[in-house]
Amino acid sequence: MDDRKLEKEFAVHVYDTGPDGKLSLYTLFDYLQDIASDHAVMLGYGRDDLLQRNQFWVLSRMYAEISKLPGWGEKLLVRTWPR
Repeated sequence: MDDRKLEKEFAVHVYDTGPDGKLSLYTLFDYLQDIASDHAVMLGYGRDDLLQRNQFWVLSRMYAEISKLPGWGEKLLVRTWPR
């Protein structure tokens, strides 16, 4: 895989779910922010890289189409790429 794309697998733990046993939206977006941060570091735009230049990046919007949320014990593969 080239460094312009990144994949990360997350296991859904019981504390990541709501009363229905499905991944909570709050946690899903935490996963997305987590991989975005890892990817920024990988591409040289991580927090420490940017602080050295008195810069920062901001996630200004997020769009997701969700057809099915994974449940407790399932795994979720998240992919990201810069645009």
